[in-house]
Amino acid sequence: MISYLNNINKLPIIIIKEIFNLIINECVPSNIRIYNEHKCWPISIKENSSGSERGSNSTGTLNNDYIVGLIDNGNHGSFYNTCIGRSGGNGSCSSVVLKEIVVLLNVCKQWRSIMYNNRLHYAHIGSIDDFKLLIHLHKLYSLKFEYLNFHVKSSGVSGSPLDEENLYRMYLKFFQRYTGSSIIKIHELSNNMLQSDILEIMIENGSQVKELHLIGKVPYTPSVLPNSLFHRKKLKSIIIEKGLVDSSSPQILNHLLECSSRTSLTSLGLLNNQCNGITVNILSRILKSNKTIKYLNLENNFINDGAEISSFFQSLSSDTCVLEYLNMRSNIIGNQSINILTKTLKCRNSFSRHLEYLDISNNRISDDSACSLIKVILLKTRISTLKLSHNYLGIGFIHTLRHHINNENSQLRSLDISKNNFKKASWDLVNLILMNQSLLEIDISQCQTKPKPLYYLIHHLYKNSFNHSIQKLLITPLNKLPQYIITEIDKISNRSDTKILYT
Repeated sequence: MISYLNNINKLPIIIIKEIFNLIINECVPSNIRIYNEHKCWPISIKENSSGSERGSNSTGTLNNDYIVGLIDNGNHGSFYNTCIGRSGGNGSCSSVVLKEIVVLLNVCKQWRSIMYNNRLHYAHIGSIDDFKLLIHLHKLYSLKFEYLNFHVKSSGVSGSPLDEENLYRMYLKFFQRYTGSSIIKIHELSNNMLQSDILEIMIENGSQVKELHLIGKVPYTPSVLPNSLFHRKKLKSIIIEKGLVDSSSPQILNHLLECSSRTSLTSLGLLNNQCNGITVNILSRILKSNKTIKYLNLENNFINDGAEISSFFQSLSSDTCVLEYLNMRSNIIGNQSINILTKTLKCRNSFSRHLEYLDISNNRISDDSACSLIKVILLKTRISTLKLSHNYLGIGFIHTLRHHINNENSQLRSLDISKNNFKKASWDLVNLILMNQSLLEIDISQCQTKPKPLYYLIHHLYKNSFNHSIQKLLITPLNKLPQYIITEIDKISNRSDTKILYT
């Protein structure tokens, strides 16, 4: 049913606010529309499963079953068509949405009062035009976004060159006035000194910033991150991506080391950089004196199996270490350092008591080293998520895991062992999964598992023949499986409590 309203400005403010939030959240389904006819906006009411209509309740608010959308009749740009067909969002704003907010404010005056109290989730600023519009909207309506992502190139939409100084002034102009975001992400400012100035102003005025993500051009100079960055009490997370090398990271990270006992930082990410020994040495010193960092992400650097990373793993035994999350995926760590990590976890220390998530995928770890590690993890730690994808695991690891997986002390609930060669251990792997009573999720995709054992596994998951605990199983893509296995998977998808997914 579609109800036509003569003038949207005559709607109760609560209903207008609900409509506005749905527009901004971009959660409009394709079968729901509101037509625009000379600023007369009808409401489209979604019917429930029984076919009865849903309307506003006695208080004038919208029921949960209300879903309202807008579609353009040719007069108001592309925003409404952009919304059609999108699934429920999280309050994100693309550049098109920013432009159409201006149109909506002109159509309905009551939306202007809503804007002052409405905090949006996300805005991606991908061009100079987007940036100008963001500054304009903030000046008029004090727009506040939870997450701002700046990916502005040094040229306009038309492709004409833009002087870097103008872009620099735009950043300064915005951050001198704007204090609303909790998360700010800035991509590739080509001049490090300019980025330093911008960060200084953002830190001084951005009292609400809790997370800062910098994606740069290698290398950052030491001056790019001002000293005051690490002294902000509200700043909880810093991610530096594609911006560090060993020659520059010491001076940058030394700022953090100097105030490590006073900082409120809980999360540090150094991703996709060119860091190895020197950087790891400084991180060791930071973790020995810091009592707040719980999340450390060192994914995809050049950390190799040397003395520095061994020393780093030893430093984790410090009583001050409270790491709950450690991601060292896609480095070159190797067996010697993993053995040191195993010894550190084996000791009853703060690290083994706190760590819950460990990712050491793609690190050239052998079957023997993985056997020692998994035994300690199951018997001595609180680790609930372990990722060992893309290493050199084999039948020894499966035997060790099967022997200890049901230990009453085990906290492990999610295991990723994908992209390892378990062809010779196919039956052992299948029996492990069916007899396991603690793991909830396991990823065995691209493990070269033989078809017959895999069929046996899926068939018995379907029959519920074993007292297993698996709720989610990730396997090889369908196009690489025999048809009789695909048929069994179709059965289990309609009946079993176990979900089978493909990677």
